[in-house]
Amino acid sequence: MSDPFSIVKPIGFSIASCGYCLSKNTAHVYGANAMRLTAQDYQDLIDRGWQRSGFYLYKPNARDRLVHQVEAHPVDCCAQYAIRLDALAFQPSKHQRKVLGRFNRYIQNEYTPRRYLRGESVIHDGDGGDAEGDAEGDAEGEGDHEYDHATDSSQSPEPRVARASSRTPSSRPLLPQRSKADASSDFLMRIHATEEDKLEDGSRWKRFRVVLESPISRQDKKDLYFNYQRTIHKVAESSLTTECFEQNIIHTPLVGQHPTASNQPSDGRSVGHGTYHLCYYIDDRLAALAVLDILPKYISSHYFYYDPALYSLSPGHYSALREIALVKELRATPGFESLSYYTLGHYIHTNPKMAFKTKFRPSQLLDPETYTWAPLEQCRDILKYRKYSTFTKPGVLSPRAAGLLLTIESEMNRKSSISMDLDGVDPSQHDRLQQQQHRKRSLDQAVIDLTQDEETKRRKSLSPDAARKNSVAFMSTSAPASTNSSLSSLMSISSAPDANASANTNANASATTPQPHSPAPGMINPDEVNESDLAQLVVFQNGQASLLIDYPKFRDDRTFVKTAKEHFAALGPDLASRMLIYL
Repeated sequence: MSDPFSIVKPIGFSIASCGYCLSKNTAHVYGANAMRLTAQDYQDLIDRGWQRSGFYLYKPNARDRLVHQVEAHPVDCCAQYAIRLDALAFQPSKHQRKVLGRFNRYIQNEYTPRRYLRGESVIHDGDGGDAEGDAEGDAEGEGDHEYDHATDSSQSPEPRVARASSRTPSSRPLLPQRSKADASSDFLMRIHATEEDKLEDGSRWKRFRVVLESPISRQDKKDLYFNYQRTIHKVAESSLTTECFEQNIIHTPLVGQHPTASNQPSDGRSVGHGTYHLCYYIDDRLAALAVLDILPKYISSHYFYYDPALYSLSPGHYSALREIALVKELRATPGFESLSYYTLGHYIHTNPKMAFKTKFRPSQLLDPETYTWAPLEQCRDILKYRKYSTFTKPGVLSPRAAGLLLTIESEMNRKSSISMDLDGVDPSQHDRLQQQQHRKRSLDQAVIDLTQDEETKRRKSLSPDAARKNSVAFMSTSAPASTNSSLSSLMSISSAPDANASANTNANASATTPQPHSPAPGMINPDEVNESDLAQLVVFQNGQASLLIDYPKFRDDRTFVKTAKEHFAALGPDLASRMLIYL
């Protein structure tokens, strides 16, 4: 039985260099260490944009990142969005069937992998590493030399319907189209086609098996991990430590059911919610390993590594297909009736290494402002013009512009109490006050310039009629008489629904309409968290639990209270109130 509660130790907000574009001081993240985490709580965290690396939980905060950067450092950094695949609706593309076919031919000794050459350029398409990319150790790994970028991943599996042409008699019967059930059955058949239970006496096939195991440490797992890091990622020998291996591959805060014999593979019937190793054995030797979190409705891919000798077989892509198949198969197991999705962590639209994640369809991205899931295709259209955006009701202004407006408005409200009348002021203060006046005028002009630039970009994506209508509406509000009216009118524009997006509202309502049980939209402002909110929190120390507001530091330590407010804001009221805070 799983423990009925989770225990986390808040770390707080941090600003660091971005692990993707390497920009300095641009990565805004809220973090916490999980001492214990139930599968349900981690699933709810994923639905709020969180991921884990070992015991460390983190939530990228792109909204605050843009607001803080925009005035002093207007850098368009890497906004991360949680991504998930509807595994039950997944059908492999032509390229994905090719990946399966090539791997099966290798097991049948009909294909010889091309040797990986040290120092060779690595093309990232999802092979190797964790689901997060360079921030956690380069998620995408190496390349797939037969990747067809023009392939439509949504096409149905072979055989395809015959097309009539000048060389095909119209009387020739067309092949019947496969049903979704047949397509899914065909996919699973391809997945298991060359496993060792299919071997016949005298067969020349390699002995291939895939088993789900407990996440225990073993020498062969560590040796393979070191070889992978040394060869594929060029990690220095001095950095290859047992501690690093266990942190990435073994350690997990998830509590759940595991096989009784800790060193024996699971037979599939004893699988529960928790962390597992999906191990690939070729001729009884460990060839690859995936770290998976199995949750009530998700299988979350945490990390994957492999024998570099398999480099040209696209092992990362093959492993993803295997894990999607596992969702389909476990779904039929009692207790897994809600299992439907496969998640690969976060997606960054501007990062080429992340492109492979879009090849698994139908996928969805998490709206960071409403915590609802939207179709990937809809989101990509929006992200062509905005680094960070809500997908439900994208406004006229990008969050960069809206963030600037909020920053300026806050600063001007604060300074409104400062008299700008120089009469009666100490002459030594004249220069300072004059600089403040000049800065206010400069910021106001920056608002207008930035707003016009954003509106110009947006109108290019609209139809001619829609562009004209929006141009009239924009011009009527973009020339305000004063600073205050400028901010008010522009903020009203930034919160207005996009004209194009509203036309598709009905079509995407099922994917983007918040459900009654959904958490409050977006991350709460920590400054808005009050004592009645904090009264819901429980601290855990020395084996005992108590209300946070009864804890001595709550009355005397401002830093402690600030940390508690940030914790409540980042998790949200429902999650924060049911997770114990470790002190």
